[in-house]
Amino acid sequence: MSKLLLALAISIAALPICRAADMAPLTIYRVCMGQVAANDRMWLHFWSPEVAQGNTDPICVLRKPELAGLPVRSARVGPSPLGVGAVAIIGLDESARPLIEQMTRRNKGNLVVFVVDQRVVSLAMITQAYADSRIFITTLTRADADEIVSTVLRGEHGKDR
Repeated sequence: MSKLLLALAISIAALPICRAADMAPLTIYRVCMGQVAANDRMWLHFWSPEVAQGNTDPICVLRKPELAGLPVRSARVGPSPLGVGAVAIIGLDESARPLIEQMTRRNKGNLVVFVVDQRVVSLAMITQAYADSRIFITTLTRADADEIVSTVLRGEHGKDR
């Protein structure tokens, strides 16, 4: 009986901490820095070779997302302010504004990843707190931005790419 309870406890501990993140069209995680316990991290693959920029290894992120499950109101592609690539602009419910501000304040100086369809679509260093109900995901190609917007709007999650 005690072996059964131990096996059950181990299997429960192995479950993801936040199942909502598995179903969210857009999730933001913090990149692992320093020593992180194995059960507090997970490995995610990059969205495309352009995002990976030659790094084919998965990226380590903290298992608990910084933001997940926020209601998407709109998504569109805009021009990049740098003149190269494009920006996927994800409009969230207005209730996301204080959550985004809190997340950016808490993660100032940290590297975060934007995840769509369980793949890393962008990495960003949080340099300052900001309050907005939109998430801006810079991509190197218009095709990546179009696909991110399409996936977020369809709400497709966990499908093979």
